[in-house]
Amino acid sequence: LKPFALKQKLQRHFPGTEVTPLPYDLAEISTADLTSMLQSCDLAIIAIDDPAQIERISDLAYSRTELIQQAMHRGAASGNVAISMPFITPCLKCTLNISSDNPLRRLNSESGASMDILTVSQATAKIALEILYCKATGKKIQRWDFTKNLLFISNTRQELCPDGLGMVWEGSEKRPNCPLC
Repeated sequence: LKPFALKQKLQRHFPGTEVTPLPYDLAEISTADLTSMLQSCDLAIIAIDDPAQIERISDLAYSRTELIQQAMHRGAASGNVAISMPFITPCLKCTLNISSDNPLRRLNSESGASMDILTVSQATAKIALEILYCKATGKKIQRWDFTKNLLFISNTRQELCPDGLGMVWEGSEKRPNCPLC
């Protein structure tokens, strides 16, 4: 139901927007079909918690379209928004430092305040709209520096944000011998 609710909201607020919700397990979509979908979209947003599928989609998307991955951290105390732009930024695996030695981990049955989850979702939406606006108009993205493609969002007082709520842009680098970027 969430993918359809998001579709309705986006299309109501942004007439003419086409949203293709995928309200089922992405593992059920063949690689060929997923590749075709990614080639035909202007931007892909990953808001899922399956590490294997996040890696699969990021690998397929890197040479095809911009990709935004949003994630919440334990207890929704923080989250991140990672941006991967083909051949401009590092791929998502390099950005998140995903490797066989350091894989993504799934958080199961984590509770979190809806306001904290909303903060990460709103940041994701703003970044997505900026990218889409620039693609539609041919203008350069002005609001952020491509060398900083990972947004850390703190919903509580933490080491990176000792004063409480905050957003910190971080840079990432391509790993040596990365087969994608």
